[in-house]
Amino acid sequence: MWLKVKNLGPIEEFDGDIKDLTIVVGPNNSGKTFFSISFFLLTTLGAPFPYEGVKVHLKNGEVTINEDLTDVTSKILKALITSYFGIDEVKKLISWGEKESDIIFNNLSIKIYEDNTVKVEHPSEQKPKVKFKRVEGITSPMYNFVGDDVIETVSPTDEVDVELPLYVFYYDLVKEYFPSVYLPAERVTLATFTEPLLNYITNPLYLPPFVKPIIHNFLFVLAQEVNSQVLDNFSFSYNSKTKRVGYSYNGKRVPLVSTGTSQVAYIELSGGNEDIKSMVIEEPEINLHANAQVKMAKYLLSLLGKKRLFITTHSEIIPIIIAREATKRGLKEKVSIYEMRESNKGRYKNVKINIYDDGTTDVLKTTSEEVFNALEEYIS
Repeated sequence: MWLKVKNLGPIEEFDGDIKDLTIVVGPNNSGKTFFSISFFLLTTLGAPFPYEGVKVHLKNGEVTINEDLTDVTSKILKALITSYFGIDEVKKLISWGEKESDIIFNNLSIKIYEDNTVKVEHPSEQKPKVKFKRVEGITSPMYNFVGDDVIETVSPTDEVDVELPLYVFYYDLVKEYFPSVYLPAERVTLATFTEPLLNYITNPLYLPPFVKPIIHNFLFVLAQEVNSQVLDNFSFSYNSKTKRVGYSYNGKRVPLVSTGTSQVAYIELSGGNEDIKSMVIEEPEINLHANAQVKMAKYLLSLLGKKRLFITTHSEIIPIIIAREATKRGLKEKVSIYEMRESNKGRYKNVKINIYDDGTTDVLKTTSEEVFNALEEYIS
């Protein structure tokens, strides 16, 4: 997968290969959150939210859908962009002094213009097929994927008008990533403010954007119980009745934990859910001691083969450990590391950070070279 971003907030340009585990390192205000939200937006394409879909009329048999999606996709993505970024006008995302922003994900192109419009282009030749059949005993149409380009739909009647969600049409683009979960830096607030945040988490369209959006029904897709691989002797569980995460230490319930422990819980609960295909994680090092950061890096690498990960970080430890461990385990080719470096008065471009055969990497210029080199020497 390939991601290109241009003139989006502080991002002057990003052009990079998105591998199974992609890490973006950079200072504050270098565009890392813009990446996180954009990537989550692209890999969900509107699926979690009840926006207008595409209405099609189905009869028994197999039907190929030949709808032109340009208008409906542009409309949905404009609404999603304003919701996800917490803004009232999409043009506010355009870098100062520029006329448009570009987000390109493989062959899907999204352009944001200064007249506050969004245009989507997707020149894929693939058209989804729908296998439709009548089934007794159900009350409304249902659908499920049964192949790369086939959706099976069942209905209590011989014919049906059904509104298919957008990801049905873009399944070829997102099938390796959907469903995905977005873990923003604000996840640390969930431990304390679960109840007041709950409505925002499950339906962010109707409440003020006081935190960055989290996946629809985020809390309801968590695994029920996980033994932590990052924090020794801790385990986490989610109670769907109280809508709270519970914490245990050595088998005994702990009523209060640190923000570091609580933010780890959300990462590991999501990582333990077999249904989630990809995770977008901001700053997995939040509130973690250096030893725990090392364990977090190793844990994230252990998810390769089960999840695709897009990580943004301020930490030197996370990319250094992942690079070394990936090299040891023969996984180096599945990891991409990029650093956001200032190019022009508050604007940033990405630089690819090479991973060498001994597991070392290029120096991260946005951190102190003395600190970086000391870490490399210490770890070696």
